[in-house]
Amino acid sequence: MLTVGAAIFAAAIRVNAIGFVLVFAVQTCYFLVLEAWMHGQTPGKKVFGIRVIDARGFRISFLQSALRNILRFADSLPAFYLVGGAVCLFNRRGLRLGDLAAGTIVIRIPTVPSPERLLPAGQRSDALLGDFALGERVRRVLRSPEKDLLVSLAIRRERLEPRPRSEVFEAAAAWFAGRLEIPKPPTMSAETYILNLAAIAHSPQRRTQPPKAR
Repeated sequence: MLTVGAAIFAAAIRVNAIGFVLVFAVQTCYFLVLEAWMHGQTPGKKVFGIRVIDARGFRISFLQSALRNILRFADSLPAFYLVGGAVCLFNRRGLRLGDLAAGTIVIRIPTVPSPERLLPAGQRSDALLGDFALGERVRRVLRSPEKDLLVSLAIRRERLEPRPRSEVFEAAAAWFAGRLEIPKPPTMSAETYILNLAAIAHSPQRRTQPPKAR
C-alpha cells in the first residue's frame, strides 16, 4: 500500500514538474519571440502603450529579450514577483532583475497628436498637403526619430521665445529640405514648412494616387 502511494506521489511530482517546465517554456518563448519581433512589444504591451527598449535608447536585441525573460522566473520567486518587486524598490530606476541584467528599460510610448492638431488651419498649405508624391517621399525617407522630431517641434513651439523659436525652425527647415530634397517654398515661413511636414509624416498613407483633373 505504501509502495503504491509512493508511486502515485512520485508520478504526481513528475507531472507537476513537467507542467511547470512547459508553462515556463511557453511563457518565456511568448515574451521572447514577440518582444524581439515586435520591437519590444507584446499584444498586451501594445494595448497599454508601453515598449521594452535598450537602456541606451536602441531597439532591444534578441539576446536582451532572451535574458530578461529567462530571468522572469527569478523575479517571480518565491511568489507574486516578490524578488522582482524588491529589486525594483532598491534601485533608483525601478528596474526588475531581468531588466538590470539585460540592460533594458520599459517606456511609455507617447501618443502622437492627430495631423489636425499639429497644423493650425491658418498654416495649412494645400500645395504641400495635396502633393501625393511629396507625401509618399516624406513617409518613405524619414525615419521614426526624424518624424518624432517634427512632432516635437510642432507641439512645443509655443514654449519658445520668438527669437530662439525662429532660429530653431529656420535650422530645422534647412535640414529637412536637404534631407528630403524638397526645397521650402520661398514665400512660406520655416515654421509653416515644418508644421506641414509634421502633418504629412503622421497622416494616414494613401493607397492610390488621386486622379488628375481634366
